[in-house]
Amino acid sequence: MVNTPTNRQLELQRGGGTLLYEAVAVASRDTMRPLQGRKALIILSDGVDVGSEVSLSTAIEEAQRSDTLIYSIVFSDATYYGGFGIGEAGGRAVLERMSRETGGTCFDVSKRLSLDDVFAAIQDELRSQYSIGLRQRPAGAHQRVPQAPAQGEDQGARGAIADALLGATVISANRSR
Repeated sequence: MVNTPTNRQLELQRGGGTLLYEAVAVASRDTMRPLQGRKALIILSDGVDVGSEVSLSTAIEEAQRSDTLIYSIVFSDATYYGGFGIGEAGGRAVLERMSRETGGTCFDVSKRLSLDDVFAAIQDELRSQYSIGLRQRPAGAHQRVPQAPAQGEDQGARGAIADALLGATVISANRSR
């Protein structure tokens, strides 16, 4: 009987591959989940995963369970894939999905948008988020329905939140700082 290595073992021997999905799953589960409060994971990658034993869906689910936002920064070199963009488009789609499904944002570094600009945008976004506390109304309880603003009047974020949550009682809607 011949003991042959798995494809993953061969990839690791060649020094090739980013275990992106595994890194997200482990960081979310082991590092982020025990933490309290707002959490964000910032990924700087081309988005190409080679060799992870967990799926993209599992990585996203772990981030969601740990209440962690994923901010992705697409940073790739098309020439690495032979100039054909083979890994680039698929990797970008992976990073966009991770960010979208966890409540974060995906950014592309370019000549117009530097890495410093991206980090400033992430910082601004995290500072401007709202924290909402909810509790279900007791059965049969009455609730005053928020009055819609007059035409042309700006209802602001609190009014939009209240309109969206008519089935629950808003305990607090505070801007995170």
